[in-house]
Amino acid sequence: MATMGQLWANTGSALATLMFVYTIFKQWFPHVGDHFEPFFQRLFSRFYPYIQITFHEYSGERFQRSEVYLGIQSYLSKDSSSRAKKLKANTTKGSKSLVLSMDDKEEITDEFENVTVWWQSKKEGNIRQSFSFYPAADEKRYYMLRFHRRDREREEALF
Repeated sequence: MATMGQLWANTGSALATLMFVYTIFKQWFPHVGDHFEPFFQRLFSRFYPYIQITFHEYSGERFQRSEVYLGIQSYLSKDSSSRAKKLKANTTKGSKSLVLSMDDKEEITDEFENVTVWWQSKKEGNIRQSFSFYPAADEKRYYMLRFHRRDREREEALF
C-alpha cells in the first residue's frame, strides 16, 4: 500500500513528464495545438472562478489610442502610486510635472460597491532588433480587469 507521500510524489512526477512531452510536442507541431486549445480553454473555464476583461491600448486603427484605455490609466494613476510596488513615470505634454502609473506586469486590488476587482497592467510582444522609427510597435499593452464569477451581475451594471 502506497503512502500519501509516495502518491503525491508519483503524481508530481507524472505531471512533470506530461508537461515536458506537451512542450516538446508544441515546439515540433505548433499548429496542431491550436486545434486542441479551445477544448482545454472550455475545460479550464469550468473550474476557474474568475472573469477577465481585456482593454487594449490601441483599438481599431493602429496608431489611435483607445479612449477606454486612457480612462482606465487615468483612474488607476490616482490610486496606483499609493498601492502599487512598481511604478512608471511619464510627463504630459505642456506640463513639467510627472504622472505616476502602474508599471507593466503590476497588479492592484480595487473595491467598488463591495465587489473586489483586480487591475493588472500587461504587455505582450518583443522589440525586434531592426531599424525602425517605431521600435516598440511589436509591443501590445493592455489592462486586464478580473473579478469573481459570482459578481458578474453587479459588474454588468457598472458598464
